[in-house]
Amino acid sequence: MLILLETALVLALYYFVYVFFLRNEKNFVLNRFYLLFALLFSVIYPFIRIKFTIEMEAIPQFLQTNIAAMMLPEIIVSANNTGSSLNISFFDILRNTYFIGVVIFTILFFVKIFNVCRIIIFAKKERQDGIYIIKTKQNYAPFSFFNFVVIPENQYDKNEEATIIFHEKKHIAQLHSLDLIFYEIIKILQWFNPFIWLYNRELRSIHEYIADEAVIANGTATNDYFSLLMFNQIGCSTSKIGNNFNIILIKKRIFMLTNSKSKKVRMLRLIPVMLVTAALLMSQVSLAQKPKNVLQKVENQPVAQDDTVSRQDVLYIVDGKEVDMYFINRLKPDDISSTTVLKNETAVELYGEKGKNGVILITLKTPEEKKKAAEHEAERLKQDIFVKPEVEAQFKGGQSELMEFLTKNVKYPKIAQENGVDGKINIRFVIEKDGSVSNIEWLSTNLERNKKKEAVKALEEEAMRVVKLTSGKWIAGKNNGKPVRCEFVLPIAFVLK
Repeated sequence: MLILLETALVLALYYFVYVFFLRNEKNFVLNRFYLLFALLFSVIYPFIRIKFTIEMEAIPQFLQTNIAAMMLPEIIVSANNTGSSLNISFFDILRNTYFIGVVIFTILFFVKIFNVCRIIIFAKKERQDGIYIIKTKQNYAPFSFFNFVVIPENQYDKNEEATIIFHEKKHIAQLHSLDLIFYEIIKILQWFNPFIWLYNRELRSIHEYIADEAVIANGTATNDYFSLLMFNQIGCSTSKIGNNFNIILIKKRIFMLTNSKSKKVRMLRLIPVMLVTAALLMSQVSLAQKPKNVLQKVENQPVAQDDTVSRQDVLYIVDGKEVDMYFINRLKPDDISSTTVLKNETAVELYGEKGKNGVILITLKTPEEKKKAAEHEAERLKQDIFVKPEVEAQFKGGQSELMEFLTKNVKYPKIAQENGVDGKINIRFVIEKDGSVSNIEWLSTNLERNKKKEAVKALEEEAMRVVKLTSGKWIAGKNNGKPVRCEFVLPIAFVLK
């Protein structure tokens, strides 16, 4: 749903730029391609990813952790989470409504195509300069669809008919029918967006301006052409998919025909278009950090202190005990399970005056966790599991869909609630080449494992259960264009309220 919302917002933004800067300009071809570009760019925008790697100072060693996997956003599960909510149900309703709309507008699209094809197939055709002229007894306004021009029989004199056919030939030469088909496809995906309906009118208007201009340039008297346009405004049905001779308001078409050609200086009006496009592209830029220096893991050698992180006045708590900087500097990254930073009122409230400059809580790995980490690293290397592939694996529908799915399905075990057990569990798992999930295990926790073991076990099992439910709902990562196995870590925080 997030992708659809981004597409809708981009369409709206480009429409406003068009209305304020381009719509009244007589650069019809430019305006046509602007509208088509806006439709196309809005669809591909959510999938644009621009990555830059920048060098950053290396993180102090005592804050590094040994989680060699892609981290997902943390899921917070409260004690009153029952696995469903009105909010989630509302999203379900929205999703179902959207897909119903897609089906309806797809059917309507094919009905339009069918109606035009029925006229083309069953009417008599006359070939003229590579196109087919179809004269119908039905009360249709003249229109063209790809290589066919449909015109009512016995309704115009020869000169008027020739003018109309020339007008429609311009639509055919410019491939305007392709524009309309492309628009209809975007409309099926964005039917709920009011701006998509405005694009229809603007695109059809541009088509008519281009054809009108060609007719006048061909030598047709302006007043005679205006009279023909006025005549075609009365009493005729129009095709919903073809380029109609009388579909656009006459007043606007006359204004565009009599309006002087835009001056070159008005091309400056394209500057807002370029600025908007640049801003949208910049919003999709992400920065990857690359350390300038690799810290050497030399035992018994203290790490140089960082002025902003390792200050002497910061309070360090390791496994519930206050420690000094000498102890901190001797910590190995592989020994750390998790770190938490407390600031301001929270730090003072929990640790008094000592916490006024901030508190860093460090949880060390248990022997069991260390053993698991070593075994896992050996297994990962052996099984060729990618930590950072060229194309990351992703949940079908994107990260927002994953968060919604997990939030909807995870539950807070009653035994953990009754025993007052809460905390965060990091679940590590592998996305296989077919999108299934394997190797699900808890990586680390800050739960008190020696107390209330059954409650702790229930939380771990629930975290692994909900991850298992995502199996088959992933798109595998890729390296060199081929699917690869990818590893993720999902933090799930169980919070008692």
